Amino acid sequence: MGKFGFKAFYEIYKEALLDGNQTSAVASLFAPILRLKKFPNNPNDKDDTTELKIDSKRASEWVNASKRSVRSDVAKFAQSVTCQDKIVEHFENVIVPDELDDFELDSLVEEMLECAISSSLDQKKKNELQRLLKDQETGEFLAKAFIFSLAEEIPSKKKKTTKLSSKAVLEFDEKVIKRHKKPQTIVPKEIDDSELGYVNALLEAYEEATGSDFREPNDVKGTEYEEHFRQQRKNYYQAETIHRATRDSISLDEEDFDVLKEEIEDGIYSVAHAKYARGIDKAESVLDAAGRMPISINLDNNTFGWVGPGERRGVCHMLVNDHKLKWVEDKDDGE
Repeated sequence: MGKFGFKAFYEIYKEALLDGNQTSAVASLFAPILRLKKFPNNPNDKDDTTELKIDSKRASEWVNASKRSVRSDVAKFAQSVTCQDKIVEHFENVIVPDELDDFELDSLVEEMLECAISSSLDQKKKNELQRLLKDQETGEFLAKAFIFSLAEEIPSKKKKTTKLSSKAVLEFDEKVIKRHKKPQTIVPKEIDDSELGYVNALLEAYEEATGSDFREPNDVKGTEYEEHFRQQRKNYYQAETIHRATRDSISLDEEDFDVLKEEIEDGIYSVAHAKYARGIDKAESVLDAAGRMPISINLDNNTFGWVGPGERRGVCHMLVNDHKLKWVEDKDDGE
């Protein structure tokens, strides 16, 4: 069975295009993804501020070159719930009515389904495509086929090897999963230096909301935000407890925690980039969204089901520490 990657998707897709220009076609396919998130042109350069653009060279690389594929950061973001909804909307409102030939559409979807069914694509995804086609949801069918093709471009994470045999590793993991209780969260009384980033961000939001001075953590005592601040520290340490467990346990992989942070960042993206009158309103909306969002089944299994609403909200505070999220926008940001 072959891989149902983007190259396979595009080979079939291009046959129904009204305008056969490859660059404009690829640019349109990725338009909703690039509108939602700004990707640097060079992902290996942290200081690169130029935005990713779909030019003729990149379109050709993603479509034709056998040793290249769609960038993994773009492909990963396309799997987030918010991004998938925008992709489906784009296919239904733009691509199907404006960019595809009506007379070629039936053969396109039939050939696309046949290619997906005969590929190594996950059976659940195959079933979903069959259901959508049966329900005559052409736009959503093609959108999901596109999304699934990008998922195939994400490199699988190689597990770290050990000196134990494969059987011994499996037996050990089974025992650990059965007996491993979720680590207890302990919130220290004193604020650690590692907390200063998210703590100062919260104090700034409280100060903006009330007009009172919140210069240090003790300033929240006796105010309407005392309980709120206590809860946020608890959430932070819930996430930090899982982080430490993945770092220190031989049965867990710290890379899984990095994946968790990426999933949360992608999941809250649209909420975090909405307009808010106050920073505290933004914080409440983002933290609520993070607490309600699901994480991938594979990641949930890898972390023994330990990641609950509190841990997901705590990850948001870690993203603040990492300068990937903030509550009160700078005045020159134009927010």
